[in-house]
Amino acid sequence: MEETRRQATGELLRMAMEAPDLDECRGPVPEPSDPTVRKRQLYVNMIISQWMVAFGPGALPEQRSRAIAREMFSAGPGRVYRRRARTQ
Repeated sequence: MEETRRQATGELLRMAMEAPDLDECRGPVPEPSDPTVRKRQLYVNMIISQWMVAFGPGALPEQRSRAIAREMFSAGPGRVYRRRARTQ
């Protein structure tokens, strides 16, 4: 069941990455409208979703999750994602 949900979420995000006109289906389209930034934000979202799936059953230990999150959020796309997530 969890695997099916993970696959469905991944597929929805892939579809959004490939077809920007689908963005409005998920709600108001946030700025920036730059396709590269948009694609990176969707990709970061996919990574975080993957972490959540792995963390729940213990496949991703807390210490490791903190380390990879620190690394990702130290890069530009991760910082942008985090800043936008805080304001929503």
